Amino acid sequence: MRLKFSLSFFLFSVSICSFSQNDTIKTAPKKRNAIIEFHRKIIAISIRQPKAFYDSNYVKTYSKVFTLGIPIVSKSLRMDLTEKVSGNSLAYYPALTYSPGLFVNTSLVGFSIMPGFLSIHQNSNKRGHSDFNDYQLNVYAKRFFYDIGLQLYSGFYLNNTHSFDAYKNREDYYQRSDIAAISGNFNIYYVFNNKKFSYRAPFSFTQSQIKGAGSFIIGTYLSDFSFTADSSVVGDEIMYLFKNFPSLKSGNSLSTGLSFGYAYTYVLNKKFYVSTAAIPGLGINYTFVEREDSSTVTGGNDASLKIRFNFGIGYTSSKWFYGCMFSSDKYYSISSTVPFGINYQLNKVRFFVGRRFNAKKLEQKIAKRFGIDT
Repeated sequence: MRLKFSLSFFLFSVSICSFSQNDTIKTAPKKRNAIIEFHRKIIAISIRQPKAFYDSNYVKTYSKVFTLGIPIVSKSLRMDLTEKVSGNSLAYYPALTYSPGLFVNTSLVGFSIMPGFLSIHQNSNKRGHSDFNDYQLNVYAKRFFYDIGLQLYSGFYLNNTHSFDAYKNREDYYQRSDIAAISGNFNIYYVFNNKKFSYRAPFSFTQSQIKGAGSFIIGTYLSDFSFTADSSVVGDEIMYLFKNFPSLKSGNSLSTGLSFGYAYTYVLNKKFYVSTAAIPGLGINYTFVEREDSSTVTGGNDASLKIRFNFGIGYTSSKWFYGCMFSSDKYYSISSTVPFGINYQLNKVRFFVGRRFNAKKLEQKIAKRFGIDT
């Protein structure tokens, strides 16, 4: 009897101690580092296997890879200043530059690096020298894709120099190192056939279009462009041809509108592809120009046209991909109520070669370090 009582008392005491210990743990939990907890949540979200979205008969998704590539890129910001009464225009282009670099893409984010000191300038003696800073952010989601860009250029040459009688005997082009231009733009588009067509496949390379498909695309845009110079952008020898702005020194064009177009990717043997997109837009723009005497001429709210065109061709496999891509955004002033037009164009040509790398092992190491189950 005494043995049973002693055993019962021992078990009761143990249970009380256990209860007290658990209660102490609950009331005084071990504090975790908030920064580590935040990183654990971010990593857990990043390595989570996404749900299937695309039709696997048309689009192959590489969810556990990152891509590393080497591009050679040529970018330019061109402007065309037109006097609508006479039809004469000034087509100012920056000198062509080819820049090698490095790009990295994942299913979540991508970035590129292009050191300016590696740039190659073409025909700098005849066309002069141009300096530029070009920043672009492209986000390709499943249904939407976004473009945000900022371009700053200085140093232009007159591409249509030899179309004027006064310049026909020149061996080089009329050059203006004092002309500077800046362009900022924002675009957002929606892809209708987003289950079978991937707009990002030929651009971010985290997916492959393995069967031909296309889609209608709708979107909106906002763009602001301006230029300035130390003196009139119209040369003294041809000033008589531009009576409406003979002493044009600076100008600005702000455009916004809606776009609607179509994109299609043709695929051969699930590896070779040709991708193209044409997305015109119609909107309004506000323009003004300033003369050397500080007087201004405004264009008010007038009709404008935007045309986006993309073209890409290349090869893609489970590991390697290479090809070339061309993209262009053109903005036109189509109003007939103002005597001048400020038209400009953003161009990009890219040749690239790259490889996909499996990120699953790296994810597992990181997850283990933070105590996350995979």
